[in-house]
Amino acid sequence: MTQHQQQAAREVIILSTLTLLLFGVILFTGNRFPYLPLLLSICVWCAMVLMYRHKGLVQLSYEKNVRQNTVFPVPALVLVAQIYLITSINFHLISSLYVWMAAILIGLLQVPLFLLCIRHEVKSRQTYTFSVFLLLLTFLGNGYLFMTIMNKMLDKGTPVYYETAVTGKETKTRKGRTREYYIWLNGWAEQPKRERVQVPQPFFEKYASPEKVGILYHPGAFGIPWFEVVDRR
Repeated sequence: MTQHQQQAAREVIILSTLTLLLFGVILFTGNRFPYLPLLLSICVWCAMVLMYRHKGLVQLSYEKNVRQNTVFPVPALVLVAQIYLITSINFHLISSLYVWMAAILIGLLQVPLFLLCIRHEVKSRQTYTFSVFLLLLTFLGNGYLFMTIMNKMLDKGTPVYYETAVTGKETKTRKGRTREYYIWLNGWAEQPKRERVQVPQPFFEKYASPEKVGILYHPGAFGIPWFEVVDRR
């Protein structure tokens, strides 16, 4: 193994290890640290930089019985973490349409970098198409999480307080344990339709139908309104 190959192997191991650690922290802490998901995009970009930097010595796809450095675990772990984060966001968008539109645009802006970095990829590998599809999905996830998180974190607008009634409750159970807690809210000024929202377990246990809860309606830094369910004032 040449010195260049050894260097490529070390960098792949370091990046894969850091991605795995970040993956574990996100699964353990959830959405408590909002900037952690943004580090996921950096891991993906670093993987592409390694592919470009080492010009064929680092591949995106992998193949059994072939000893070659691959960054495939990076987008795989990132995508799983993104799905987990998107489905467990602890605040609620009035409409996610504009977020997805922006996410698609952000994803498309990353495609030129992707095409540049994948020039030395071995396209004859069986996992090539799947690996490329996986990486492109992480671009979409990056865009969605960036828009959602920054729309909230940079929001300096004054929230408007509303109240609405709890009309029902339900839980989701996995492997015999309750994992997710939901309450149904009656329509209110900015959201006239009845809606189901996910809440923490203590909040779920505190309120029952037809008690009222508070709603803090925020304008959003990017003009994408969002709200959070709070205790009644």
